[in-house]
Amino acid sequence: MSTGSLEQWEKGYLAGVLDSDGALIIRRIQKSYSFNCYLQFVGTLEQMVKVRDMMGCNNKKIYEHGNRYSLMLMKQEDVVSILKRIYPYLTKKPEADLVFRMRSLHDRSNSFGRKGNKPSKETLNQRLAIFRTYKSYKSRSGGHITNWDEFEESLNEAYNKISHDNPEPSPQELINKLSSEDRSKVIKRLREGVETSSEIMNSSVPLEREEIVRA
Repeated sequence: MSTGSLEQWEKGYLAGVLDSDGALIIRRIQKSYSFNCYLQFVGTLEQMVKVRDMMGCNNKKIYEHGNRYSLMLMKQEDVVSILKRIYPYLTKKPEADLVFRMRSLHDRSNSFGRKGNKPSKETLNQRLAIFRTYKSYKSRSGGHITNWDEFEESLNEAYNKISHDNPEPSPQELINKLSSEDRSKVIKRLREGVETSSEIMNSSVPLEREEIVRA
């Protein structure tokens, strides 16, 4: 996609289409702690052709739904790029803010899933809090976030609840998650008085374990 520099009226046009029948979508990837964000533009065929031309994605498919048409922007960097450009003209600013926060949390740990470089538990809980806040607002009448104070309060409540439901595991809980071979190594080191259990679990010594984070 190549948006170049959008004219002011083009930014307003894209924001208007997205505000009216379009949607900002956050989807969970199966049952993981990874989430993707999408922009869905909905309107007439003429509107969708204009939207596609303005965003410079002429190869993007336009879908027909009876007398309505839609166009989905799925590439994550494109979603953020377009939202930043049209943000001042959007009514759905709180929803756009959720997308920005979610993508920021993913960008900080873009190698999620690679051994030895997983996001912190706090980051995972923040992602889940954003997703739950998004789902909560979407399930309400109208499905749009319009009250900034209520939005921030709901997001904080979701995060606090998740953090409370998923407290930091004790060193013993972490040890119990180890393979029998690694558990023996830890116990041996504890008996030798080399380190405390917390120091061992937070050390750079490669131990096969998984983050204790409940979905």
